[in-house]
Amino acid sequence: MTPPQVTQPLHFPPKIQAWHCSDLIIFLLASSTICPQQRRTNMVNQVSRIFLSTALVALSACSSGGGNSSSPSPSQETATVAGVDTNRDGVRDDIERHISTAHPDSAKTRSALKQYAKGVQASFVNVSTASQATAQESQLLRAGACVAAATGSAAAMAEIDALMANTPDRIKAREEYERHLEGKVFTIPSGDPATLCDVDPASLPN
Repeated sequence: MTPPQVTQPLHFPPKIQAWHCSDLIIFLLASSTICPQQRRTNMVNQVSRIFLSTALVALSACSSGGGNSSSPSPSQETATVAGVDTNRDGVRDDIERHISTAHPDSAKTRSALKQYAKGVQASFVNVSTASQATAQESQLLRAGACVAAATGSAAAMAEIDALMANTPDRIKAREEYERHLEGKVFTIPSGDPATLCDVDPASLPN
């Protein structure tokens, strides 16, 4: 009897090149179990050849650091004022890692500090005039009030400020931002955390 032939091509996710290597390896290993109920010799051989060819190409890219699969190096993260923001959420990767590591047991704290860090980042990279600085400072004060309301303390913001300005160019960007604010007076907002925070702390588990 003629063994069944593979009539459908193997489909891999269209954005596989953006995966981390660990995700890619798990996917490839899972893919090796294709057609478990059709154990025909010719079929298995054909699938194996396709699978192994794809696996070698993909894993070669991982091992060589090609594409987007490898994490940015420390030098890449400090090469520019903006740094690296892989998920494009407005928070630098190194700051996001710090927040997650320093506050693993409090989603409220992580969310509030990310909001604050996002505001600081915007003050570094999105402000070039006094009017822009004024608008951004209002957002930063709101974020700071969110941190205080959500966590009961504003102490963690000082650490974020220090980590954000961790290169000469970033210190210069902060100083330029502060120059735009000279002579201006602001009121620290207060009120319900649900209005101060981008994400209502009450909606988070801890």
